[in-house]
Amino acid sequence: MRRTYRQDPETREFYEVTRSRRAPAAVVVIGDIEPFQSPITGEAIGSRRALRAHNAEHDVVQHREFGDNEGVDYIERAQTERIQRLRGQTERDRRERLAAIIPIVTANES
Repeated sequence: MRRTYRQDPETREFYEVTRSRRAPAAVVVIGDIEPFQSPITGEAIGSRRALRAHNAEHDVVQHREFGDNEGVDYIERAQTERIQRLRGQTERDRRERLAAIIPIVTANES
């Protein structure tokens, strides 16, 4: 277990600091969402509950669920991976090419 020490500014002596792992004493309340129109069905969605039901029914998620930066990093990474797949530049493609070449090389050596 990691230990943390602090130095007393007056005596210059170090003492161990203990951390408590208790839950915070405050309750976090998240407000409701602004109503918006679904791009899938066109229906109005005005609450988090309605949004969860809509997402589950249509098997979709919001882009914010893909990480920081409003999902931009995920989208850029997915686009790069898609281009690599289309061009045959993935690690799997490399292994398949090697697997296809190795029998030919071993046959020519004998």
